[in-house]
Amino acid sequence: EPTLANMNKFLTAFRKKELLSDEYYGLSQELVVSTKKEYQAAGLYALQSAPSVTSFSIIAKNLTLLSEEARMTGQQILLTYSQPQNLGYLSQALESSDAEVVKHAAEAITYGLAQIKKIPKDPKAPPGEVVASSVVKSYGRFLQVFETWQQSGDQMLMGLAQNFLSAWNS
Repeated sequence: EPTLANMNKFLTAFRKKELLSDEYYGLSQELVVSTKKEYQAAGLYALQSAPSVTSFSIIAKNLTLLSEEARMTGQQILLTYSQPQNLGYLSQALESSDAEVVKHAAEAITYGLAQIKKIPKDPKAPPGEVVASSVVKSYGRFLQVFETWQQSGDQMLMGLAQNFLSAWNS
């Protein structure tokens, strides 16, 4: 029964390495693809509690199967990967063979970059320097990928690349 208490026990067992990754992610995915809203919520909770490229991929691949409420939660979870400490997972997700995973990873990267660029400038900083410039630079690791996509001929990739490059150059 995927109650909050049981999900916390499940998560604790995973963190203590009493469960294998395959077991944790397998059951989490089963919950996410369930037709029961409360099971979907429990699966999303489990995946959100263990950030990884696997968690990101499970949510991204199954987003369209979720109830409206769970889909909104899933989208919010995917956007949390845009935080600098999670960029490595997004970098891995960009290499996925699943187009939905790649699309959601690119969107999260672009979202994160745009959020960082919205931070107001520090009046004490040199002209043109943003408070979060070092964080902005951490998104530079994706520049080559998106520049390559811009030339790919794939409409989806070209659109994602254009969005990122617009945010980068803004």
